[in-house]
Amino acid sequence: ATEPPPRNLEYGISRSLYTGSWEGEVDFEHNNLLGGGETLGLSVRRGTKDAEPSVRLKYSDDHFGMEGGYEVELFSDYIGEIEGRDDGDGNDQEKLGDTLLDRRGLTVCLRNPIDTGIVLHSTGSANVERTVTREGYQEGIVSGSLGIGPFRKELPMDARSSFLARVSGGTRIADVYDNDEGKEKTIGYKVLPYTVASATTRQIFPFAPTSGARRPICLALSHCLTGSTPNIPPHETAALGVAAGVRGGNPVKNPHVSSSLVGSTELRIPVPIPTNKPIQQDGTVVLFADWVFSQRNYKSPFVRKSSIGIGLRKTLQGIPCKYDLCYTQEGKLRGNFGLGRDFDV
Repeated sequence: ATEPPPRNLEYGISRSLYTGSWEGEVDFEHNNLLGGGETLGLSVRRGTKDAEPSVRLKYSDDHFGMEGGYEVELFSDYIGEIEGRDDGDGNDQEKLGDTLLDRRGLTVCLRNPIDTGIVLHSTGSANVERTVTREGYQEGIVSGSLGIGPFRKELPMDARSSFLARVSGGTRIADVYDNDEGKEKTIGYKVLPYTVASATTRQIFPFAPTSGARRPICLALSHCLTGSTPNIPPHETAALGVAAGVRGGNPVKNPHVSSSLVGSTELRIPVPIPTNKPIQQDGTVVLFADWVFSQRNYKSPFVRKSSIGIGLRKTLQGIPCKYDLCYTQEGKLRGNFGLGRDFDV
């Protein structure tokens, strides 16, 4: 038997981490760069309204003095014109009249930096980056993070659960400007430390399968708690805002979020699909309820968002597609199309 070629080229579409808008993506990967299993990957993403693409170059190896190996990634992310100038005092960012455009830097990630005899799954990373706003203001960020999990556990009656947690901390080094006769000039810098922590739990409870279906009816639960100190970088609050959305909401218009509690409940009902082919096929009908409590910054009150609805799931030509009809707390009925599989443990 011949081995598969070590080079792979894939393409597709996905949602932006920072704005929730659609992006096209092309990924190239070489899985045996130097003959010892080293991996080199190049990823290029671009949205329809983006002024420039986002590019990531990643090199990974399973050595580095530990069992899990390491990854080194150079990135240049075009974020788009999200609110970007934060004075570090919890003031509304839009009042500062500037928007964040891109971030560039280097990330080093270690797989299983903690002994697997103590913690079975862990990741650690260090990051150095620079952000630039539309007006040309720059900010340096040095950060690190430690994640543990997911820890998976089998429950009675074929149920299962998982738990994962992550804590990160860093420092923003921001220039201080003085407006002199209508022209801003740099008069120094200030150091803005911050910390972010999150914990996620998920459970799947299967019931008896429906007639003719290959999979059982399942009740799926997901909850995520995220908290942060002041001074969290604007692109991270933007990403938290996208993640703290509910189905039926507009992800492009999600506000920045510094702390949130996100919950989702789904009842997944497999539906067999008649076909003349010898391979049995089925789709899934999903009844869901989403809710979120979120806070923009430590000076802001918590706000609530929620939605309920029904959705359809079907894999077409190998692509998992989903469509949800949602009724939001504002009393509006909206459709929501997406790609990817529903969460699992």
